[in-house]
Amino acid sequence: MPTQQDLLEEMAKCKEDTGYFRRRYLPVVDRDTKRRVTFRLKPAQLEVLRRSSLARTVYVLKPRRLGVS
Repeated sequence: MPTQQDLLEEMAKCKEDTGYFRRRYLPVVDRDTKRRVTFRLKPAQLEVLRRSSLARTVYVLKPRRLGVS
C-alpha cells in the first residue's frame, strides 16, 4: 500500500510530466483488438500540447485529418 508521501510524489511527477501521466493513467481501447493500449500522441498533437502549456490561448489552423481536435 503506497504511503501518503508516495502518492504526493506520484502526483508531483504527473503534474510535471504530462507524457508520464498519459502513459501511466490514460490507456485507450484499440478499435480493432479491443485491448487497452498506451495513449500515444502524434507529433502534431505533441506540438499543440507543448504550445498550449506555454500560452493561455492557442489558435490552431490545421487541415482536417491532422489528428488534432
